[in-house]
Amino acid sequence: MLQSIKTIMANNYLQVKQHNGHGYKPKIDFEKWRVAFLNTLQELTLNKITRLERHMKSDEVFVLLKGEGALVAEGIKKNKSGQIENTYNAYV
Repeated sequence: MLQSIKTIMANNYLQVKQHNGHGYKPKIDFEKWRVAFLNTLQELTLNKITRLERHMKSDEVFVLLKGEGALVAEGIKKNKSGQIENTYNAYV
């Protein structure tokens, strides 16, 4: 009985997705939401990251499902001359 309830839930109410390959793979797009996977990429190891992206018009959530990860954050502000300068650098 428990197995049949799980099957009914999975088939009718839940979307279970996986991505076993390398890299970024969007899996679900719904209105303004996207669920995507980002699996190991050699070019994204901490010692190889050369730039960061800012996504000012989107809310983002990061969930580590297995293994180790690093969340890199950088704050910036414009100084009086209009140049952008770092206010902090951190990785967790």
